[in-house]
Amino acid sequence: MRYKVISPHNIILTYLFHYGISIPLFIALLLSNDTSTGGRIIRFAFLVFTAAFMSPWAFGKCWPTLFHTIEISEKGLEYNSGKNVFRMNWDEVQQIIVLPDKYGRMTGNCFICFFSDECKTFNLQGCNDFNSKMIGVQYRKKVAEVIREYTDMPIELLDRI
Repeated sequence: MRYKVISPHNIILTYLFHYGISIPLFIALLLSNDTSTGGRIIRFAFLVFTAAFMSPWAFGKCWPTLFHTIEISEKGLEYNSGKNVFRMNWDEVQQIIVLPDKYGRMTGNCFICFFSDECKTFNLQGCNDFNSKMIGVQYRKKVAEVIREYTDMPIELLDRI
């Protein structure tokens, strides 16, 4: 099963927040009656900014972690960040543990992480910390169920969510 590393719910909320701020500003600039040269320059600059940075293509370039994927199969795990691909077979996985989100809270935004080495103390700051020895996926009930289908290893700290 292929999943987004970041929950689709969080991706949608990020998009809504992003566009919820930029679209009203865009409309306000379009409706402004400032015909001075400075007003026109500001309006043109914001239109260029909106076209360059607010489009879905540019949004993916600004926040690429929203598009990272993980595939969980009978062979193991495959993490794809677009630039890097990390694979981990089930026999390489030493520990599966739920790590707090980047604010240190145990919420639904936590990551289920797979370690090929024994986990010491680790402070996860996001998807960019993943490597060939540690990969993860944001907690979702369905993901935990799929993991249980492929391995008998316990998911440590899952009861704290």
